[in-house]
Amino acid sequence: MMTQPGIAEEKWCAPVDIGEHVECNDIGVEKLSKAHVKEIFQRETVFTEEALEKYEKLRDAWLKNNGPAYLNKFKNDKIFYLDRENHPLSANVYEFSPSEARIYIKFIYGHSRWHHYYIVLGNFLVERDSYIDEVFNVNELEKKYGYSFKGVTHGMSSEEVEALLGGDYYEYAGQSPQYRNIYYEKYNLEIVIQNERVKYIQKGKPNWMDTEMKFKR
Repeated sequence: MMTQPGIAEEKWCAPVDIGEHVECNDIGVEKLSKAHVKEIFQRETVFTEEALEKYEKLRDAWLKNNGPAYLNKFKNDKIFYLDRENHPLSANVYEFSPSEARIYIKFIYGHSRWHHYYIVLGNFLVERDSYIDEVFNVNELEKKYGYSFKGVTHGMSSEEVEALLGGDYYEYAGQSPQYRNIYYEKYNLEIVIQNERVKYIQKGKPNWMDTEMKFKR
């Protein structure tokens, strides 16, 4: 059966897409107190005014000092292009558990097809509370990534999924081999798999089932 949203106490979930390539550049994890959290993050705008100014300066310094050397990594990628929107900053949940969340402050550097390259400026471990959950919508992430069905759960291998649910399912043909959408008609259940691990599970028939871009296993 489908369980209610929630995560086992020690389980961590990572809602990162495989097309997101994040470079930490030796920036270690820093644990933030609740007081320091509110110095950096706030509702609605995510960043406080002071934090935004600080990390914009760090971004600009990184681009000046490291940008040319980093760009050289992509010299053989003929379709790579630099972001032309002033490399906007963002703050996102990299992974979370029932009690904590790891937050990256990063900026977009460039793109190649569906691959997006980010540089991390801040790497923070924070205690989850109503404030953090609201700023970063962690409760919604928990609903999405916390489901399990007949033992199938986030992070499980695709082989384990088939061992539990069988190999009788439809698969969407319009994705890369590393990102798969499968649908068990018997259970009315879609499972999204990336790098052969379960990303998340959701009830209901997906829209792609009404297209020609599907095949049966």
